[in-house]
Amino acid sequence: MALHPDDEVLGTGGLIAHLSELNRNVLIVAVTDGTANHPKSPEWPPERLASVRPQ
Repeated sequence: MALHPDDEVLGTGGLIAHLSELNRNVLIVAVTDGTANHPKSPEWPPERLASVRPQ
């Protein structure tokens, strides 16, 4: 949980930079269900995206 919408991104960026300086391997995995991908789309509402994306 972050206090502001971009806090987790900024903190993660700092951690990745620090680990890079220590020559540590970093694996970044971004996860989303994609339900916000097509806002206000009658063809792809969030419910349909949520059911189709995992397939």
